[in-house]
Amino acid sequence: KTAAEPDNALYQQQLLLLPRAQISTIHGFCAALLREQATAAGLPPRFQIVEPEQAALLQQEALDEVLETAYQGADPAFLGLVEQLSDKRSDEILRKAILRTEDFMQGQAQPKQWLREQLDAYTRVQPLEQTSWAQPIRRRIGLALEVCLQLAERAVAIAEESGLEGYRDILRIDRQQLTQLAQELPAMEYDALQRRVADFSFARLPAARVKDAAMEEAKTQVQALRGLVKKRLGVAQTLLSNSAETCRRDIDTTVPLMEALGRLVEQYQAAYTARKRRRKWLDYTDLEHESLRLLLDEQGQPTALAQAQAQRFEYILVDECQDINGAQDALFRALSRQEQNLFLVGDVKQSIYGFRGAMPEIFTARRDGYAPYDPEQPAFP
Repeated sequence: KTAAEPDNALYQQQLLLLPRAQISTIHGFCAALLREQATAAGLPPRFQIVEPEQAALLQQEALDEVLETAYQGADPAFLGLVEQLSDKRSDEILRKAILRTEDFMQGQAQPKQWLREQLDAYTRVQPLEQTSWAQPIRRRIGLALEVCLQLAERAVAIAEESGLEGYRDILRIDRQQLTQLAQELPAMEYDALQRRVADFSFARLPAARVKDAAMEEAKTQVQALRGLVKKRLGVAQTLLSNSAETCRRDIDTTVPLMEALGRLVEQYQAAYTARKRRRKWLDYTDLEHESLRLLLDEQGQPTALAQAQAQRFEYILVDECQDINGAQDALFRALSRQEQNLFLVGDVKQSIYGFRGAMPEIFTARRDGYAPYDPEQPAFP
């Protein structure tokens, strides 16, 4: 654009300002900050970033140490966990559970608090439909009902257009039942919802008098659509296969096992961190969390250092925002001026790093929480 408009003052100004922009990856920024603030962070200024192969070896050593100690202690809760997450040949499933839990935990802004909250959910006294397990089930059933209604609407339309009168009335009943269940869903208690979904039934379609090939094709389409509705409702019935009382008993039985898993995760994290520190090594999650420790206080508010850092940036531009995690989001918040100078770019459909801990829901929550831009009253979140 500068070549096409060499006299454009704005373009010329931006070219002059470009060398002042600090362009880097998240981890590049964190590493520079920690080297600059090594004394405050309690880190050696010449720390090194551990290579993935080296990290894998240290993780295996730390996990072996923690599990060996646990086996020697023979705590009943630990042995119960082993029984649940092992087979006759090895405890590989348990090992993966520890590593995956710790890895996901490190993607949170406050890992230890997050872990505690997950464990507390097992003992929190509240109606089952309000628990962190029942709510996703309710949302999934709600989505399934939305799709079922669309399929049912399509089936009714085909029956009406093709003259399948015998099918039409039954399909309208299907649609009415689905609509009623979808409307009742948000307010229903768990047991009521479980019974309602379990008792949901479909009347048998009568024999249809087919006059031509077009009606035969319409009949086939309607039957296929109805089959899809039944299949999706069957999934909902599977999700709600137990009563609230049975679920409560299962949760109570699981409490000591999950507490044991939480202790193993914390012990593994401590053992792995100790091995890294002895070698003056940091991994990528260390870069994020050591930086957060400098930038946020115990209440999660920006420190004096964060406020000073924020003054260095007129704007903070974040690309590929659909692939950030909770810790990284907290970094951007801490470094911004109350989020008024944050510019985020992302596309949830392009989120491909879930296996690395990306949390696209952070981006969608931001997007959905902002008011639409009004050119008549320009303002930014």
